[in-house]
Amino acid sequence: MGRDNSIWNVIMSYKLNSILLKYFVLVFLLIVIPLSAISISVYLYYSSNAEKEISSAYEQSLFKIRDTLDMIFADIDRLSLRLTMDYEVKKLLSSNKKEIINFETYDLLNSVRSKISIPVSEYIDSLYLYLKSGNCVISSSGYYADLTTFNDNDWYRDYTGLKGNIRSLVKYRHTNPLSVSEEGKDYITLIQIAPFADLSNQGAIIINIDVRKFGQFFGDVNSSSIEDVFIIDDKDTVLFNSNISFIGYAIDKVPLLEGVNSGSNISDMINIQGNKKLVSSTGSKYKKKYSYITIVTIDKDMKAGDVRNLLFYSILAGILLSVILAFIISINVYRPFGNIVSIINNPERIGNTNIFSNHKGYNELKHILSKILDFNINRKKMESNLEQYLSMLKKAQSIALQAQINPHFLYNTLGTINWMAIDLTKSENEVSHMITNLSDLLRLSLETQDNLIPIRDEIEYVKKYLEIEEIRFDNMFKVIWSIEPDILDCMIIKITLQPVIENAIYHGVKQKKEKGIISIKGSVKDENIIIYIEDDGVGMDAEKADSINRELKEDYIKEDHSIGLRNVNRRIKLVFGEKYGVTLESNRLKGTKVEIMVPKVEKDIS
Repeated sequence: MGRDNSIWNVIMSYKLNSILLKYFVLVFLLIVIPLSAISISVYLYYSSNAEKEISSAYEQSLFKIRDTLDMIFADIDRLSLRLTMDYEVKKLLSSNKKEIINFETYDLLNSVRSKISIPVSEYIDSLYLYLKSGNCVISSSGYYADLTTFNDNDWYRDYTGLKGNIRSLVKYRHTNPLSVSEEGKDYITLIQIAPFADLSNQGAIIINIDVRKFGQFFGDVNSSSIEDVFIIDDKDTVLFNSNISFIGYAIDKVPLLEGVNSGSNISDMINIQGNKKLVSSTGSKYKKKYSYITIVTIDKDMKAGDVRNLLFYSILAGILLSVILAFIISINVYRPFGNIVSIINNPERIGNTNIFSNHKGYNELKHILSKILDFNINRKKMESNLEQYLSMLKKAQSIALQAQINPHFLYNTLGTINWMAIDLTKSENEVSHMITNLSDLLRLSLETQDNLIPIRDEIEYVKKYLEIEEIRFDNMFKVIWSIEPDILDCMIIKITLQPVIENAIYHGVKQKKEKGIISIKGSVKDENIIIYIEDDGVGMDAEKADSINRELKEDYIKEDHSIGLRNVNRRIKLVFGEKYGVTLESNRLKGTKVEIMVPKVEKDIS
């Protein structure tokens, strides 16, 4: 773009209406909106898939934890079943208190004590064998005592609650410390009625799992980044959690488990205490009465902040790229407009349109520019023609003013001659009649102010003229009229027919030796009035007729002392338009036919 069409000048000239600015905004929006939409869609897709992948990964971790816990509970059950089905244990269970004390059962007691005192595992704190018949307890520490004097006997209340087909129980319990220096212990206690083989109730195996040791053991086994693991029993009570304060409470009382249903295989994102958590739950495959729940803080693993930062910088980079691309595209799109404006403002810069049409790269823009230049050239031609027309008009006005002086003088003179002729003969005669007709012709041409007159008046004018010519030429021609009545009240330019009929007389029938015929016809055709003036005079050759027809199209007024064929033609075109006017056909020795075409006008439009 030129200096006058620089970007800054264009924007300052047109401000918000600038096409350049509108193109820039449009292209910018067309780039940045899809780009931002794609970035946000990718972010949402990534976030959604990341949550699904994380959820799936932690579900697998949950299943591993479930399998581990099921295996632990299975080992504990196998231990309790093995002891309840042991021959010596069953024999000891069937003994009473007295039999245990006597010498014969002493070896049996020591053998059973050694079986339950072996180290069981890293998380089992103690194991008790309760003898119902003797109401006594044998512990894994080798201690043997009456139940009433046994220091850990609060499990007995739960034992007595086992009735019917319910022969085992798992429950959390807290034991009081034995001394001030010691701390109480938290147990997950398994109570299994013995013996296992029949429905008799001769005692029980009590296995105490130390919650703290179990948590440490489970933490060593669980290598995943799961934050919290809950073991829930069939009464929706927390049986185990690293936070001992939650154990023993119903899950709806634990803040972390609000709205969580245990037992079903679910994995869902939940807002817990303002943090987004992945909560997964599944039931035990080993014992249906257990269920496991894991909780993970998703924001930490997903690194959502990094993802949001990446999205922010991506959108920012996209906006900057959009600005650059929008600027480049809008400048290139606007450049044709700038060239057009430049040429309109300075058309002299390119003067020849052929440089566009002949160029190999001719396109729509060059076509538009060539048309603009053509218009500019035509405008200059019109300005030149207008100056010529104005000059011709001044000349015509001068001729018209000069012509008005002579007819007025003739009109007054003819009036005097007419009275003198009548005075000589004491009555009207052919001379006075000719003078009267000639006077009427002059009066029509001078006193009629309207440029358009009815065809009826024009015919009356022509007839007066013909009366004079018939006297002059001693009836050497005959006039035949054929005018449709419908056109008599239509308008025509005054003194249109007379010059054409005058030509027919002087250049047609006058040159013949015999009497000639002039035919005048008028009709309507396609909302136009067509008047034919035809003579059977000497005519002219086709080349001269074509030459006259070409001259009739030229834009000038003859500066002579008669109103000729060309003047009639030009006056018609000036009043009614270029499509109307005079044309002629002629053949040597056969005559000439002149056609006058004007629009059908019911009233004066001048």
